[in-house]
Amino acid sequence: MTRESDLAAKADRLRARQAAPSDTETSEAPRAAAPVRVRPVRLTVDVSPADHAALNRWCLDAAAELGTARVAGQEIVRALLARALTDPAMRTLVVADIAEQRRRNS
Repeated sequence: MTRESDLAAKADRLRARQAAPSDTETSEAPRAAAPVRVRPVRLTVDVSPADHAALNRWCLDAAAELGTARVAGQEIVRALLARALTDPAMRTLVVADIAEQRRRNS
């Protein structure tokens, strides 16, 4: 057999397999629900050095206001995200900021 005929035969087998219902599709057993993710999902973002320095200063200011030794940048980002997801006014401001950034960058 040539390579072309091998590939054609494989394609035929795949088409036949897709056309025929599998044993799991024909059974009456209900499908198990996908597991719900409970572990946190990591997000990464690149910021300018100036924004990073400003976030660090904000962390120091927040720690002083809270009377703690330290507030992590992650805590601030999480709080901002939670607020943006629940506060319609903040969502509007964030979308406007994104539109403005895109106008400046284009």
